[in-house]
Amino acid sequence: MKYLFIVLFWGFPASLFGDLVISTPSSFPASLLASNSVPLSRGNALEVEEGLEKGQSFSLGSESSVTGFVFQVDQVVSAGNFGVKIYDVLDGLPWVSSPLLSEEGELPAGIGSGDFLQVLLPSALALPRGSYSVVLTGVAGADFSLVTSGGDAYGAGLIAARSAPPFWQPAMEGNDLVFGVLGSASSPTDRAPAGAPNIIFIMADDFGWTDLRTGMSGPNVLKGVNYGSDFYETPNLARLASEGLSFTHCFVQPNCAPTRAAILSGQYSPRSGNGVYAVTSLNRPQEGATEFIGPGQREDPSPDHTLLSESLRGRGYVTAHVGKYHVGNKNGGLATMPENQGFDYNFGGNEKGAPGSYHAVGEVFASQNIGPGLDAFAYDFTVEYINEVLVPYANGSDPLTELTMDPEKHVERAIGDAALAFMNDHLKGALSDRPFFLQVHPYASHGPVGDVHAPVELLAKYRALPGGIRHFHPNFAALVESVDQTVGRILDYLSDPNGDGDEADSIADETMIVFTTDNGGTDFASGPATDNDPLRHLKGSFYNGGIRVPLIVRWPGSVVAGSQTDSLVHAVDFYPTLHEAAGLAMPAGIRFDGTSFMAHALSPTGTARDRESIFYHFPGYLDHRARPCEVVISRIEDRDYKLIYNYDPDYVGAPNSVEDNEEGLKVLSSNWELYDYSRDLGERNNLLDGSYSNWLLYGEVATMMADELTLWLGQGGSDWNAALLTNRSTGQFVPFPGSAGLEHVEAPGGKDFKVVSFGYDMGAEMVTIAWNAEAGFLYDIQVSDDLQMWWTVDGEENIVGENGELERTFSSTASDRRFVRIRLHD
Repeated sequence: MKYLFIVLFWGFPASLFGDLVISTPSSFPASLLASNSVPLSRGNALEVEEGLEKGQSFSLGSESSVTGFVFQVDQVVSAGNFGVKIYDVLDGLPWVSSPLLSEEGELPAGIGSGDFLQVLLPSALALPRGSYSVVLTGVAGADFSLVTSGGDAYGAGLIAARSAPPFWQPAMEGNDLVFGVLGSASSPTDRAPAGAPNIIFIMADDFGWTDLRTGMSGPNVLKGVNYGSDFYETPNLARLASEGLSFTHCFVQPNCAPTRAAILSGQYSPRSGNGVYAVTSLNRPQEGATEFIGPGQREDPSPDHTLLSESLRGRGYVTAHVGKYHVGNKNGGLATMPENQGFDYNFGGNEKGAPGSYHAVGEVFASQNIGPGLDAFAYDFTVEYINEVLVPYANGSDPLTELTMDPEKHVERAIGDAALAFMNDHLKGALSDRPFFLQVHPYASHGPVGDVHAPVELLAKYRALPGGIRHFHPNFAALVESVDQTVGRILDYLSDPNGDGDEADSIADETMIVFTTDNGGTDFASGPATDNDPLRHLKGSFYNGGIRVPLIVRWPGSVVAGSQTDSLVHAVDFYPTLHEAAGLAMPAGIRFDGTSFMAHALSPTGTARDRESIFYHFPGYLDHRARPCEVVISRIEDRDYKLIYNYDPDYVGAPNSVEDNEEGLKVLSSNWELYDYSRDLGERNNLLDGSYSNWLLYGEVATMMADELTLWLGQGGSDWNAALLTNRSTGQFVPFPGSAGLEHVEAPGGKDFKVVSFGYDMGAEMVTIAWNAEAGFLYDIQVSDDLQMWWTVDGEENIVGENGELERTFSSTASDRRFVRIRLHD
């Protein structure tokens, strides 16, 4: 329902100068969108004069049509022209350099102390829900003042001023203008269910599974072995892990944009709402022409699909994006930018993936890769800022000395500033009774990674530290810790929003934090930025170094603190998980690919979660890191398997790369690879290597997984498009693989795995048994009374195989043990 407020006025006749209609009504309007109409006491007047911009912020609880403003005049020094502008506001201050509206008018003749000044816009201005500021300035000689409240009468607003661009400052704190906003408002959007938490989704860029140091309850600790960094320091992420649940088996897409598209869409790449397989293109070969040609692809999720942000916003959440976006303004155009995809606020997000440069220059971010929404936080470091914001998180660095000498703002600090400013604005605004969804996506640690891009005080710290065995690059370490500091600032803000040391206003228990990363760690032409060992390969790869990432979820009082789970998670699972956390049903009429882990997160031991297999369809080439492939990840009888079908098994990585030669794409004798990464963490041992024994052990697993992959690829439906490769030489589409393509391995030379001889000496009660064995495998001798229960004979376990027959003699004193078998294992 919409409401139209009609304002009647009497007094001086209206005058028209420029486009504003100026008048002096005899009374203050009663029905307004936002207002502070009654002074608490006579406050200090707010002077409007040439060369100064001063204004009052206000909040709109729903989409509104603003037609004008009303003020009360304190005194007029000189009449003349004045300007009116409207800015987007955050935490009381304008934060986007360009105003939403800028018009001029003339101060009416004869207006004096106590009169009301009404300013009507030339046409109604449609404003989304949010916070704004009406700003006045003298233009041609006007010098007058407006009445203020003499107290904090409008809690959602602030008087701000600036004498010259670019930065605004609070002015006359503790006062508000006597003002009113004229217009009509639509009905507010739906409300989230009672108890729906605030949600903060933090996703670092290019952090690998091992790039965190979070202690023994962290996401990179398996069976008591800590695979976290031996050089990077992340004390705030360690705190997050100690206060939350760590997922040790989280998977995403191999690089930036596909992971972001999967999270926002809740769909795998072939689904119509997603369509993003790789950054830029599926035809990015290492060099030269390839055997196959990849299809076209989207670079943004479909604008017709309901994204996570749109669904949450439409059901009662206030939404904001901060930092890297990378899945907008390409083939979808401006319709796929964050502000048009369900985010009420967009701080710095655009179509770019790399920051270009991490530092501001001249108090704006010089790189066009960083969206303009962060420029409001690009001001140079000040001593006050350093002491208040950075010194508490110094962790052995010296920000006061280093940043005083080099004061240009680092974008990761601006991201933290924007995140806190949004939360602060929300808690004081017209929508403070609604939960918020805050998506914080740091640019770190995407390349370029060099000394010039690192936070200078953290770079100095790590240069002075001895390197670790696997991690030793100071510039990458500095970027990692800068993100960790942002996490710390968010955690501390939630505990004490007003920063007075009293946590009575804490919103920590009302807020769920998710921390993850968009792909594995990476390297650059100048050398590796990090190392994913013991995981294989790097960002862009379908080996686990490219797709396995840390995941931590914290929700005090709801998620068990300091706990771990090995439940499988994929990026598409976040969409249903956050909906379940908010008590919201999934959008109707859409097929999603994820499975919520919320119930499991609330009770990891009490609510088991046996997630279905995870799938990847990649019909293209990604330089030296990925060739066309199909991938399925399955948990079978508590073991984790990955099956890969390679369309082009001869395609290899960069020939001069040590990392590629050791861990990357190699020429394969078969199209298929199978790894048990629960035992073979580095995916070094291909279980489909052509050996007969491996086929006996894993052929059934491979066949089952290949059949499941075939069903997934061929599922059909109007929303499914698993695009096919094209054979370059024939121009024909390349069909999907099937389990029939798995190469069944026959026993070499007829040497089947079988018992070839058996003997029992009743007098000596000794058994002699011989069987066909194969080198590199292990065998156990087992006995049974009833063919139901089997146990291994003492001393006859883990017998090392050799090519040919193996024979063993052992004691058998129990007369009822009549059955003997040989067990093959790896």
